[in-house]
Amino acid sequence: MFAQLNGLLRESVRQKEGRTAQPSACVIDAQSVKTSTSVPAAGQGIDVGKKIVGRKRSIVTDTLGLLLTVLVTAASVQDSDAGQALVEHIAAEHPTVRKTWADGGYRRHLVEHAATLGIDMEIVPRTPAPEDSP
Repeated sequence: MFAQLNGLLRESVRQKEGRTAQPSACVIDAQSVKTSTSVPAAGQGIDVGKKIVGRKRSIVTDTLGLLLTVLVTAASVQDSDAGQALVEHIAAEHPTVRKTWADGGYRRHLVEHAATLGIDMEIVPRTPAPEDSP
């Protein structure tokens, strides 16, 4: 029910913005978040790189920032592993998507997997933070 409502609202917003109802490109990203002490340990993990005990939310948005899909996992799940499920979902549920961008947390094999699904995945390198001026 939520997916249907979200889809109808997304199509409406896209059309009001002068876009086609269905997206042709998307962005994939993930964020590790701390969980409260009441969350069972089985539902958590440790994101070693970010030193966070909790969960990871992986999302896919269209180029307007409108939600296409979300996947919540333990924080210990690698971005590329979650990304595989995400690109498979996008290919199945949003067949008009032909391009996606992701950050460096997504590995080469995911780019190759996306290509087998007809999606051109581009890994966007992190832009260095500007240095403070004197």
